[in-house]
Amino acid sequence: MEPYNTSFTNELFLEGISIPSSPSLDVTMMLTHNFPPSDHIRVVILRRIQEYECFLLSLNYEYSLKGNKESFLSIEKTKAQSHLIDLKSILHPIHYVPDDIVLEVFTTVVVSGKESSVSTDTALWACSRVCQRWRALVLATPSLWSDINLDFDEDICLKRHLQCSQRLLAERLNRSGDHLLDVFIRGPRIRPQSNRVLSCVLSSVTRWQSLHVDAGPGMFKVLETCPKRSLKNLQRLTITDSPYADSLYADTYLEDEEDPYGDVVFKTFRYTPNLCQFSISPLPLASFVLSANALYNKVKFFSVNLLGQWLEISDLLPMMLALKSVEILCDEEWEDDDDIIHLPSISCLTLSDYHELGLIPETYDKLDVPNVTIL
Repeated sequence: MEPYNTSFTNELFLEGISIPSSPSLDVTMMLTHNFPPSDHIRVVILRRIQEYECFLLSLNYEYSLKGNKESFLSIEKTKAQSHLIDLKSILHPIHYVPDDIVLEVFTTVVVSGKESSVSTDTALWACSRVCQRWRALVLATPSLWSDINLDFDEDICLKRHLQCSQRLLAERLNRSGDHLLDVFIRGPRIRPQSNRVLSCVLSSVTRWQSLHVDAGPGMFKVLETCPKRSLKNLQRLTITDSPYADSLYADTYLEDEEDPYGDVVFKTFRYTPNLCQFSISPLPLASFVLSANALYNKVKFFSVNLLGQWLEISDLLPMMLALKSVEILCDEEWEDDDDIIHLPSISCLTLSDYHELGLIPETYDKLDVPNVTIL
């Protein structure tokens, strides 16, 4: 019996079928970026797509007739399918989306999720790795790097890789240019070894436009080291301490146990001339000194809890002349003889109940808000 002649079989199989060559270099270079192809390249790509589709169609037809599937043909088929996918990707409509629309998408991705500022495993970094065009857009847009999110409780990078975290944070701040920053810091019990990361973010304090701090007294002491008048651009401020809140409402603080905020006054925010939104809960308002002019004449949104300070709040609210929106956590009972609080400038009022104590109606009855349109 004569040996099986593979080459002869291949020649018979490929009779009338030509194997298309690989795409030219000017075409494959289009795969390295997301710019749309020129009219000339587009015509070339369309012609090559047609060649690959015809080749694959012919192979499938031959397979169905002869059932002969040589290994080298399977390889050529796989190559053709891969080239076809690449060529079609070059003509994808996303390449024709203007830069400003792409940036809007990037911005939405960044805003939609509070991702770590000291990790490269984020949506923003992923976008920067797609192609040359997207990387250039991401790196050249300071606003995309203006969200600073430091979670010392949950972020594994801040727990185990402080040196790397400091480097990535410094790189992010550098990429944010002169853009104003939105800063979130969570870590109720800041550890001393974390201070070098804090020092890095504090170096940008003059650019903070919003600050959300969920931390203990140690964090506010660190913030007090900021240069005087450095918070001149701060517009939105949120202050809280989650563990303190949990223990406070759970009555786990004993009478003989020292309250970390008792008789303590932090002057961190004593100079905030442009503050317009202020939220503090459940920390005592008396523990923080704010710019009087901003508090009385510029703050338009105020969020606070009543526990242990309802008298102070009832005195303060009428003095906040620019106030338009108030959010109150109703966690304190009012006395029957308490005066009605007149707030004619308020247009939006939010009353929240704590653990269904049923104090919302009582609080509302103590407020005179004739111009409220959103309740």
